Amino acid sequence: MLVATENHAARSSIAIKTRRQVFDWSLAHYGYRYDELQEIVAMFDARLAHLAPDQVGPVRVTLLPSPPPSSPSIDLDSPIAIATQAMTAARLTSVPAERTGLLQGVLGLIATEADRLLGDWRRDMTRQVTAWLQLEDQLDRAYGEMVVMLLARAHLATREADVAEVVAVAIDLATGDDELGTRRPGMVSAAAVTIEQMREEAMALDHARRAWATRSSRHEAVGEWFGRTLLKANEYRSLVEGIGSQTVSAFDAAVLERRFRTLLDTLETPRSPAGFEGVHSLLRRALQLAAGAARLRRQSEDPARARDAASAASGALMLLDETEAKLGRLLSYPELP
Repeated sequence: MLVATENHAARSSIAIKTRRQVFDWSLAHYGYRYDELQEIVAMFDARLAHLAPDQVGPVRVTLLPSPPPSSPSIDLDSPIAIATQAMTAARLTSVPAERTGLLQGVLGLIATEADRLLGDWRRDMTRQVTAWLQLEDQLDRAYGEMVVMLLARAHLATREADVAEVVAVAIDLATGDDELGTRRPGMVSAAAVTIEQMREEAMALDHARRAWATRSSRHEAVGEWFGRTLLKANEYRSLVEGIGSQTVSAFDAAVLERRFRTLLDTLETPRSPAGFEGVHSLLRRALQLAAGAARLRRQSEDPARARDAASAASGALMLLDETEAKLGRLLSYPELP
C-alpha cells in the first residue's frame, strides 16, 4: 500500500498510522509476539526515515512495552533444581501443611536421586530439611498444646459465666502467638473465633443468671400453674397417640375433644404472663391441635380425614414436648447445654 501511491505525504501518513495500529495491538495483547512486532516497527521506522520528513513533521519513535517477565523455568532433569524450587516454595507458602509436604518431598527426592547427587550437597540439604521439619513439628506441638489448654480454660469459664476469664484467655492467646513467632496464623485465627463465641455465650449465661436471681415469687407460682396444665394435657397423651394410629373410637375422640377444650379455656387470658409468653403460645397451639385432631376423628371415618387427624395429633405431641422443655428451662437455674 505504501508503494501504491506516489504522494510522499500520503505514504508517510499511512506508515505512521499503521505503525500506531501495531503499537496499539501490542498494548491490547500485553506484549504478545513482542520480538516479531519489534521487527515490524523497525521496518516502519526505516520507511519513515526514508520518506521526506519535512512533509509530515518529526517522527517520534516510541518503543513497544516490554512483555511481562516469563515464569522461571525448572530443569526437570535436575534433582537439585527441583529441590531448590521446592525449598523456595516452602519458604513462600503460609500453609504449614503445604510447607511440611514440600519438605518431605525434598527428602524423598534426595533419597530417590541419591546416586545423582554430590555427597556434600546431599548431606547439607538433608541436614537442612530435617532441621526445618523438626522445627515445624515443634511449632505444631507448641501451638497445639497452647490452643488446647486455652480452649479448655475458656470452656470452663463459659460454663461459669465468667466473662472476664474468657477475655483473659483471648489475651493469653495473642500473647502466646507472639512468643512463638506468629507461625500458625490459621490455627490462632480459628481459636480466636471459638473463644469469641464462648465469650458471647458467657455473657448470655451471665445475663440469664442475673435475671434468675431477681425472679419474683409470682414467677414460681405461674410456672407451677403451667406445669399442672401441661401435666393434665399429658395424661391424655396415649389417646392422642391413638388418634395417630387410628385406634381411638369416635366416642372417645368426642370426650377427648371436650377435655382439651376445657384446658384451652384456662389459657384464654387477655395477656400472657410476663416471662412465659413462649410457653403460653406453645401450650395453646398444642391444645388446639389436639382438640382439632379429636374433632376430625369424631366427625368422620373417611381415610383422608383420618390422615389429617393423625397429622394434627403428631403436631400436638411435638408441641407438648417443646412446651415441657421450654418450661423446664424457665424454672431451672440457667446452665449451658
